[in-house]
Formats: sequence, structure tokens, C-alpha cells
Amino acid sequence: MRAASLVRRGGRLAVIATVAVLALVTTTIDVPSAHTEATVTPAVVPAFAGAELGHAATSVRQAPLICVDPGHSESAPGMIVTVTTVDAVGAARERRLREVDINLDVARDVVRRLRARFGNDAVVMTWGEADGRGRAWEALRGPTGDDKLDLMMRGAFCVREGAQSVVSVHTNWFGDAPNGIYVGYRDAEDRVLAEAIHSVLFDAMAVDPAGEPVAGYIDYGLDPGDWFLMLGFGSRDVPAVILEPVMMSNADEARRLLPVIAEAPDGRRAQIARVEAQAIGDWIAATLLRER
Repeated sequence: MRAASLVRRGGRLAVIATVAVLALVTTTIDVPSAHTEATVTPAVVPAFAGAELGHAATSVRQAPLICVDPGHSESAPGMIVTVTTVDAVGAARERRLREVDINLDVARDVVRRLRARFGNDAVVMTWGEADGRGRAWEALRGPTGDDKLDLMMRGAFCVREGAQSVVSVHTNWFGDAPNGIYVGYRDAEDRVLAEAIHSVLFDAMAVDPAGEPVAGYIDYGLDPGDWFLMLGFGSRDVPAVILEPVMMSNADEARRLLPVIAEAPDGRRAQIARVEAQAIGDWIAATLLRER
């Protein structure tokens, strides 16, 4: 979650404090919908679980074209929303929607698609792999228990791997704010990558997987100097951007985000992954590969 996208310069420090304690402080929200209610619950966040996406080894190792970072972690999962669905006979079912789970699900599919296009060694992940690395960046010094330091270690991992670009995959949340897209970047050198992805994402996310317009979907634009990127990747001499394509605080969007990609290969998460991978891949083909 990047609430800083809405507050902009003047409120950035206050938002940093909010994000830093997401794993410790809970709030309650009412997100009305014909079929959905969403509230942030004060329950203890369970340990992360899920199938991992692996990739086959290749004989010749080239410098990766990109390092994909699934935003947040088990210890700092971002926003947690409980979505209550009601079936045809009126039976209610509650499901917990965690930002980190959305981010990881989407990021894995982005990585799968990019590896299919450019090869297995073209893409690395900061965490979430199934090849025994776990959180790959922890190989540098082990888990620190310090979220800010861990974030910087993710950047160090991308550098150690030789990645030529970085994309951090997130999902936004900001109270009653309209659903919409935000793309953050660090400085002018990163803007080309940010613009390339943003222009494709906005048009694609403005419609749902069924091709229907998403009501009230707006463009929050591009934000230079994103503090998340500056903290984790600020000293890294490669293009770096953060993607926030939708608002999980929006009731209808939360409902669309519920099904995981394995269960809904044509659902909203899969749509996000497909579009992000396409935009990232086209930028890679037009820039990094031409430079080789």
C-alpha cells in the first residue's frame, strides 16, 4: 500500500509513520456493496502460506533484466480487509484479503510471464521463490526484524543479482478515496519506465476482466521521489518503479481481488499481472535488449 500517492509532498512524513505501523495498528472501515462488506479486523495476522512458483535452472547465467519485488511481507502484510460475501441462499462467508497475498500472487504471475518471454535467468524475485531461497535477500545477512533495513536489503539483493531494473508490485489503499492507479518512481531517469507502464496500466485497469467499465476509476498519476523506492532502492543505479494499479479499500475492487490467479485465471489479479508483464516486457524489449 502506498498511501503517500494521495497525500503528496506536504503529508509524506505523516504517511510514512502510518505505513510503518501497519502490522501493529488496525482500523475499522465500512465498505458497502450489494454483495460485499469490508472491514479491517484487529485479528492476529496468520503466518504466510501458499504454493511457491519456481523456475528451471539454465546453463549460462546472464545478468537479469529485471528484479521483481512483491510488496510487503509476512511480518508487515500491508492492509487487511475482511470481505463478507453472501451466496444465493443468503449464507454469509467471510474471507480475509491481505495486501501482501495479492502482491505476491500478482508478482509471481508477472515473473512467470516475463520468464516465458525472455528466459528463466532474465528475472529474479526479492522473495517468494520456490527454489529454496525463500526471501532471497535474506541470504545477504538473514532476517533483521527491522522493516526499513529489510527493505534496503531487498535493494541490495537486486544489485547483487545484477538486475538492470526494479519493479515493486503493490496494491493501494486509502479510505474512501476513489479507485484508481498510481505509479511511483525515484527521479527523472526512472520516468521513462514509469510512463511506459502507467500508460498501459491505466487504460487496461479502467475496465474489469469482463470488459465492463470500472465505475469511478481515476488516474492518480506519476509521483517522483517516491519514499518507498528512495528507501529501498534510492542508491541503486538502475530504473526503479512502484506499481499501485487499484484500490483494495474500494468495496467492488476488494470483491474482484478475492479469487487467486490459480482459481480465476481470467480474474482481476490475472488481468493486473498480464497487463503489468506486457508493459514491463515491451519496455525491456525497446530499451534494455536494444542496448545489449
